[in-house]
Amino acid sequence: MAITAAYRDWLIDPVNNEHRVLLIEADHATGTVNMATLPYCSETGVPYDAWLPDMPVLDSTLFDHVAAGSFTAINNLNPDVWQSYNFTGQECRWLLGDLRWNRGQFQPVTTAILGDVSRDEFTFGFDLVDKGFLLEKEIQLNTSGTEDKQVTIPITLGSVFNVQPVLIDYGQQIYQIHDGLVEALTVRDNGVPVQFTPMLAIGQFKLKNRPVGTVTCDVQQANDSVLSMAQFIADKAGMGQVQQYGLAAWQRIAKLGIQIRNTISYARILDELAAAVGGWWRLDGLGRIEFVSDQQAALDLTLTEDDIIDLTPGSEQRPYNRIKLHYAPNATVLDEAVLEGPLEAGVISRTMHQRLINEGSTLEQPTQAITGLFEATLEQSTLIADADDTAQLMALLKQRYGRSHRSYTSTDHNC
Repeated sequence: MAITAAYRDWLIDPVNNEHRVLLIEADHATGTVNMATLPYCSETGVPYDAWLPDMPVLDSTLFDHVAAGSFTAINNLNPDVWQSYNFTGQECRWLLGDLRWNRGQFQPVTTAILGDVSRDEFTFGFDLVDKGFLLEKEIQLNTSGTEDKQVTIPITLGSVFNVQPVLIDYGQQIYQIHDGLVEALTVRDNGVPVQFTPMLAIGQFKLKNRPVGTVTCDVQQANDSVLSMAQFIADKAGMGQVQQYGLAAWQRIAKLGIQIRNTISYARILDELAAAVGGWWRLDGLGRIEFVSDQQAALDLTLTEDDIIDLTPGSEQRPYNRIKLHYAPNATVLDEAVLEGPLEAGVISRTMHQRLINEGSTLEQPTQAITGLFEATLEQSTLIADADDTAQLMALLKQRYGRSHRSYTSTDHNC
């Protein structure tokens, strides 16, 4: 997490020690408790009572991701009121600054989730967990229908092909393909395009005639990039704005698509999105989701002869000899017996689906690495449903994994 030169100078100067104050904003189910190491009042008149007996200590710093922690607060005025609050699972924000500053000048230290809360008369102990706790929860899918017959509404992101909608009104033949806005839609009955009345704003459509077989759809959404899909998931999980680092190369890969029909954790969805384009995700020090790509444009740290830094060698990633990517599209497999008329582009029969698995859904190329110390073939499934986009990803991964990489760790943040 970057801090300004002025703030760094303020941290270093011992003259400011008597004015330093840590603010903690602990949310509960119906509001927020504001506490501090010294009495403080914001420019808008919000008081921060000195409930914190000591300066809490985190295992990490302003620059690192917080995995866990705790702090103690003493409330000798209205402890029973705190006892009635539901803190567990709510957000907790730490900010460090100067008693003479406005609230907006304080620097965020971390954002975490409140865990268990203990009480011993006037003393309260608050456990912290990182915001990854929210991502371990399962995504909530809405349902439709009557009490005795409920259907789960899928979430469809990006470009997906031949996926089945859910029938939510049999009498009127109304189907739903996404829990929200749909940009464009094609509907087929046993592989044959049919007439329908679109209700794109709510992800639904109404067939003109009753189907004779399986109804499938091609769906196109504007959010077909990694970042836009990740932001959708982050919004669902209550995680705020998604950050990115070195992600420019990913943005060239389009036509990603995923449909969520069953409960699955937010973290698992993010794993699939990141793996689909050869990257990974993490949480930064403020608990924000950050997507990271290996294709970094430039180094962000320059060392000169005046710098003294302690580097610890980490693991070495040897180059891969070959890379194999699987990019079979999302599809509903239809038996040839129920297909009517000629197959159109994108319609998947069982025979065609097997052929995609065996032949057309795999792209494999050598990395042309210059060293002989190779790892085995890197084999990876993707969410990509387009051969050209898969070729772009292949080029990025060959650049990344066709050479050796060694990581180094430094504990000095002042260089």
